[in-house]
Amino acid sequence: MPGGYSLKARDLPNPLSKTSESFPDGMVPTKLFRFGGAIPAASTDHRVHQETWSFRTTRGSEDLPDLTSGGEILRYFLRQGVPNDLDTGHDFWTTKSFREYSHSDVFLSSASGTTTARGTIIPFGGPPIPTVSPLDVNFYGNRAISRVSPTSPNANLAQTSAEIIREKGIALPGTSLFLWLESRALFYRSLGKEYLNLSFGWVPFLNDMYKIVRQMLDITEEIQKYSAISQTSTVRRYDFQPIQNTTSNSNMASQALNIGPDSNIDNWYELYENGSTTGKFTNESSSFEKIYFKGRFMFKINPGNGLLDKLQAYEQFSNKLLGTRITPSVLWELTPWSWLTDWFIDVQSALQVAGMFQDDGLIMQYAYLMRETHRVNTYTFEGPSFVSGIRGPFHASSYLIRKERVRGTPFGFGINPEGISPQKWAILAALAISKGPNRLPRLPQGEPTD
Repeated sequence: MPGGYSLKARDLPNPLSKTSESFPDGMVPTKLFRFGGAIPAASTDHRVHQETWSFRTTRGSEDLPDLTSGGEILRYFLRQGVPNDLDTGHDFWTTKSFREYSHSDVFLSSASGTTTARGTIIPFGGPPIPTVSPLDVNFYGNRAISRVSPTSPNANLAQTSAEIIREKGIALPGTSLFLWLESRALFYRSLGKEYLNLSFGWVPFLNDMYKIVRQMLDITEEIQKYSAISQTSTVRRYDFQPIQNTTSNSNMASQALNIGPDSNIDNWYELYENGSTTGKFTNESSSFEKIYFKGRFMFKINPGNGLLDKLQAYEQFSNKLLGTRITPSVLWELTPWSWLTDWFIDVQSALQVAGMFQDDGLIMQYAYLMRETHRVNTYTFEGPSFVSGIRGPFHASSYLIRKERVRGTPFGFGINPEGISPQKWAILAALAISKGPNRLPRLPQGEPTD
C-alpha cells in the first residue's frame, strides 16, 4: 500500500519526576509574590517530549512514475530494500527529551514573609537539551558487513580450484593435449594387447589421464558443493564496542537561582542567607552510544543448472575411466573425446564466471544499522542557601535518548546506484526487483532519508 514518512510529536508524563503525583499533567506552576503583589511566571515543564519519524501507509496515494535515474533508485533502496516477506522495516528514529531537577517543588520565603516564591529551582536557567550528530552509516555499516558477511562462495570457488591445481602440480590441459591423448589412444589400440606390457609407453600415458581426470573431478566437486547452497541465506549481527564519554568543568560563580524557567528572582537577595549568591558551578556532560548491525545475507552462485547437468555426465565418463581395468579398447569406447575437452572448457568458464561475480555473488535481503544514544547535560550549583532552610547542592539535568534505524541497500551502505554493474542488475532482476534493464518498480510517496 502506498505511503510515506511522517513526523509525530507528543508530550508524555515523566515517571521519574518527583512531582508526578502532585501535578499529573507534568506542569509545575511558578508562584511569585513580592511587595504585596503577585508576579506572573511560566510553569516548569517536567514532561517527556517524544518525536518519532517513521514510514506510514496511507490510502488513496498516487504512485510516482517508474524509476529510471540513479537518485530515484537510491531513494528506492533506502526506502524499500528488497521486497520480500523477510524485510518489513523502514528507516526510523525516535527521541525522548526531558529534564530533572533536584528541587522540583519548593517554597521559599523571606524572614519577614513579604517575599515568597514557589516552584522548581533551576540553576543558571538549566542546561540545554543535548544534541546527537548524524550516524556515519557508510563507516559503521560497511565495516560491520566486512566483518560478519559470509565469504563469497564465488570467490571461494575460484580460490579452491586454484589450490587444487597448485597442489596436484599440473596445469589444466589445453585442447592440443586432448588431441594428443586421442591420437595416442588410437595408436595403442592399433598395436594390440601385447603393448600393455610396455610400462614406458602405456602406463605413463594412463597416469597422465588419471591426473587430468582426478583434477577435474575435484574441481567439479567444488562447483557442485557451492551450487548446493545457492540462494541459501544466513542472518548475521555485529555489535560495535559501546562509546562512553564524560566531561566536566567547574568554576566559582555568582548568580541567583531561578524559580521556574524565567530569570525572575535574580535580585531577590532577601531570600538568600546573608544575601549571598556565590558558589561553585559545575557543568558536566556524559554520553553513551551503542551501535549494531543486523543483516540477512544470501548467496547468488553462478553458473546455473545447465552446467551442473553437464558435470554429472562428465563424471559418468570419468568414473568409468577410473573404475575399470583400462585397455586401449575400453579407452577408445569413451569417444568422442570431446567430452573431456568440453569438460575442461566448461569448468574453465565456470571459474572465469566465479571470478567475475566474486563481488556480486553475495547480497543482503535486508540490512539495518541501529544506534541507541543516551546523553545528559547537568548543571550543579553548590554554596548558596535560602533563609527558608532550603539548601543545595542544586542540580538540573537535561536528557536525550535517541533510537534510530537506517536501511541499507542489497549491496551495502552508501552505494552509488549509477555504478551498479550489469551483474548486480541481473541479480536484482532475479529477485523480482527490476522491471527491466536498469529500471525499478514504482516508488510510494514519501520523503527519502536524508
